Amino acid sequence: MAAFDVSKVMGLLAGMEAEGYTFYEEAAQAIDEESTKNLFLKLAKDERKHEAFYLKQLEQYKDKTYEIDEEDADFLNMLLNQPSPLDIAKKAAQGKLVWNKLHALNMAERLERDTILFLQQIIASHKDFSKEKAFTDALKEEKHHLKLILQSTMDMVSSSLML
Repeated sequence: MAAFDVSKVMGLLAGMEAEGYTFYEEAAQAIDEESTKNLFLKLAKDERKHEAFYLKQLEQYKDKTYEIDEEDADFLNMLLNQPSPLDIAKKAAQGKLVWNKLHALNMAERLERDTILFLQQIIASHKDFSKEKAFTDALKEEKHHLKLILQSTMDMVSSSLML
């Protein structure tokens, strides 16, 4: 068993949400196509709500540790220490990213998938977390975001193939 600091996770999740809404707002400004622009603005609004929730949770879990399985702790710590897909893309582009619709949708998909993976791992790591409605509600909403993004991507591909 390993001690796990939940407030550290809440801080990271709040940071992921802030990165998410910043990305969605920037992508919305860069994209002319109305439905994708509106999707990104909706996602940005949702991510701002998520950030506020995680900051509130950070206070609730401040100085609380839970004993979790060592393997779960190692995996969560690995996730905690990975650069985000957005950070990697910015570094590769030397900070000068220009978003087109497909690139923005692909990045959105990666950000949402990472958040889903992280939330699923947290929920699975301790029985108290699996009972925490806030975590399960957040996971459900992130899955909905991913579904919207994937549908938008499929719509774009279908229209470009004239299906």
